[in-house]
Amino acid sequence: MDDKPQFKHDCNDYKFLGRHSLNDIGYDLYFCPQGRIPTVIARYGDEGYEYHSGLGLPMPELEEAARRAVAQGYLEAQEEKAVVDETEGSWFDYDGEFEERFKQSMDAAEARS
Repeated sequence: MDDKPQFKHDCNDYKFLGRHSLNDIGYDLYFCPQGRIPTVIARYGDEGYEYHSGLGLPMPELEEAARRAVAQGYLEAQEEKAVVDETEGSWFDYDGEFEERFKQSMDAAEARS
């Protein structure tokens, strides 16, 4: 893991997760608790808009950030399952378990604050 970000990032509450390359694009990966609703960020440039963010979005760079956030102890494994569930789909699939997974994620985030 590269231990220094390449791009400027304007959040004070983030945790740098390392660099990641995908399809010739380099990303700085971050975890941000942002209060009760944690997120991951993949920054690909210095401009304010040059990033992707969101837990459970079907984007490989964000899925990698979520995996690293779990591995580094910023997200609980149950949150990762709720966020990046390889067998039942993404966080945003309304499969009857959405509300329970969302509640688990919020409870775990609140316990960390």
